[in-house]
Amino acid sequence: MAYTSDESGTDQVYVVPFRAGGDFRTVPFPSRKWQISTAGGHVPIWRRDGKEILYQDLQGYIVSAEVSTTGAQFRVGEVRPLFKLPPNTGFDVTPDGKRILIKALGDKYSSPVTLLVNWSSKLRY
Repeated sequence: MAYTSDESGTDQVYVVPFRAGGDFRTVPFPSRKWQISTAGGHVPIWRRDGKEILYQDLQGYIVSAEVSTTGAQFRVGEVRPLFKLPPNTGFDVTPDGKRILIKALGDKYSSPVTLLVNWSSKLRY
């Protein structure tokens, strides 16, 4: 399970083991964790095949972290920035991991909304 915590004084991305199939209230919090980000990060998203974690660093870059698991072993490989997003821009990754979806329209790009009330009175029969 990937999550964000400020336990080090700044937001960082961490991974902890997740035991599926148990009652989350009875499963003790794992004592083992791995820090993924080194210069801050938030909004971690796993690629569906489990080989990559994407997150946004504190400068706004989408960062790719290659990860691998073998049994109980977890390893962080290459961590590299991909591109920078404007502030408060949401993103997600497609299930096949080949595309990153970005919320492209912000408030300044949205069209005005026109609300027509009592529209039925304008109809001609």
